[in-house]
Amino acid sequence: MFLDGDLVRLWGSRVCHAAGTDLLVAAWRGLPPSVRAERLAANGDVLGAAGVGAPGWSKLAEGDVSVALQIARQGHGNGARSATLLEGECLVAAGAVVAGLDILRRMSQAGSVAATVALARRQHALGDHRGAIRTAAQLPMHAQAAQVAARAALLLHADAEAMRRVEPFLDGGAPIPNAMTAGAFAVLAASALARLGQVGRLRRLAETLLRAPDAPPETAPTFARTAWIGGLAKPAWERFADDQDPWSIAARLELAALAGDPQILQGLMERAGPLSGPAQDALALINGPGEPFAEPFEEGRTYHIWRTHPSRWQAWIEAATRAPGQVEVYDLASGTLPERGVVPEMAIDDGALISMVAPVPMPVRPVPGKGVWVDRQLCMGVGIGHDWLEEENKALLSAVTLAPPQEAAVWVVGADRALAVAAQGRPAVVLAPPGDPFWAGPLPQRAWPAFRVLHASPQEGWAGAAGRIVEMVGALLDGSSDVAAEVEDEAAGEGG
Repeated sequence: MFLDGDLVRLWGSRVCHAAGTDLLVAAWRGLPPSVRAERLAANGDVLGAAGVGAPGWSKLAEGDVSVALQIARQGHGNGARSATLLEGECLVAAGAVVAGLDILRRMSQAGSVAATVALARRQHALGDHRGAIRTAAQLPMHAQAAQVAARAALLLHADAEAMRRVEPFLDGGAPIPNAMTAGAFAVLAASALARLGQVGRLRRLAETLLRAPDAPPETAPTFARTAWIGGLAKPAWERFADDQDPWSIAARLELAALAGDPQILQGLMERAGPLSGPAQDALALINGPGEPFAEPFEEGRTYHIWRTHPSRWQAWIEAATRAPGQVEVYDLASGTLPERGVVPEMAIDDGALISMVAPVPMPVRPVPGKGVWVDRQLCMGVGIGHDWLEEENKALLSAVTLAPPQEAAVWVVGADRALAVAAQGRPAVVLAPPGDPFWAGPLPQRAWPAFRVLHASPQEGWAGAAGRIVEMVGALLDGSSDVAAEVEDEAAGEGG
């Protein structure tokens, strides 16, 4: 069988290879280390790019951005495309986000696969999910690009779009480079199935992966999360309970984070070693961050904050903009951008603010009305056993005095609706989405004292939750502003 060599190389450049395969192809074709570094860096693996011996990436991995940028610009004289990618990544790391993205965009338009993946990843990280989907669509068979597109689609509640992105890989029509990437696809597939209400397919997927005796060890955390989405949290814990290898401990860490259990998280993190990184972020949200910096934004310096969510971090953004320094807020999704040549002292995303400043609580604004409005979408599409129950909905509706939304004194809403109206300060009972560490911890109550956050039981789910909602509604209708004042005082105290 004869193959067109040009077509083979074109196809091979537009899919994702395992590390060993990539090394073999590069050795066979005589490609320099910079090409492999380019591909690794595009996926966000700067340490991996540094490890292949390509100049500049090691300096970027060490945080020496100025030297890395100098090496990148020196490399232009040799016509090295990877030097241009390095320059773009250095500019983003240095805070010149617009200039860095422009370089990646131009490279992508010129046909660079690595730049296309890097651009989609950066757009997604900066909250421009629609832009990330459009960029990733250029590489429908590239595993990393498809994952970025699927994650972005899920955040936009474009659930069918997310499934379209992952199905070629689930069907075996597009290559998945390694077991860890396969595990990530399993989680994305389970999330999409849960959103689409395809319970039978979700349960079958979760059970098959969890019970597979030949599952690679490195898939344990992602398969545990898939099992949790499929309603198999307890069997998943039992499956990994007795194994003491790092991957099994990481799987239990994943389940503890999904359950919002800080004690178990803390105990397991000490044994998970390098695999505890994702759990550290979850623990910071569940426990709440420690003491914020004394003066994170100094007078006379310029700081850029990039908004990654329309409203989730608004209370912290408000605190940052009141700081002495010149703090500007930008939004890639809406096109609110600084001038191309502007380089701040520091550029961060809005989620990073929780460790830097205490939130400015949104004022409570009681509504002059009576009764309760209950949203139709309270908590759906999380997974089997994690969604709001119809029997609880009936019990809730029969236990409260209902009113139209604008006339109701209290709303009962899901997290998405709550965030959309957070700035109104309207009293509301908010159902925390199971598995979301932000809603599992104290941060929402600190930011929005008008909210009372209801959590599902790790054992019983939402069973009996209607009664707890009625109690919270009663307290809000009674004008329990004392609790709001306590939360506001606590937040003010944390700010020093």
